[in-house]
Amino acid sequence: MLLAARLVISLGTGISLPLITNIILEKAPLEQRGAMLGIVSLVTCAAPAIGPVIGGMLKNHFPPKFILIGFAGTVIMDVVFVALSGNVGASPRTMGRMRPVRIRPRSHAA
Repeated sequence: MLLAARLVISLGTGISLPLITNIILEKAPLEQRGAMLGIVSLVTCAAPAIGPVIGGMLKNHFPPKFILIGFAGTVIMDVVFVALSGNVGASPRTMGRMRPVRIRPRSHAA
């Protein structure tokens, strides 16, 4: 069972990482591409190390029902966020007219 779960996770990672990189290279402004690719690389490297630790802590402190409810809540919030973004159901012809996501650098006030 664990091997099957790892296979599903590997398939998702194998599809999502090139897709994220391609989206960044196509849609991000040139001056923000490096920062965005760096964030993706950071998450890709840190998640496999941090995920099991956080998962183990959650398993030890909360019952499985609570974890399932939290996961379901996260899925519902994701669906609502995507629905409110206005980019659902975009056809290839309208892809260029989608609203871009902007990441603004923090201003360092002295």
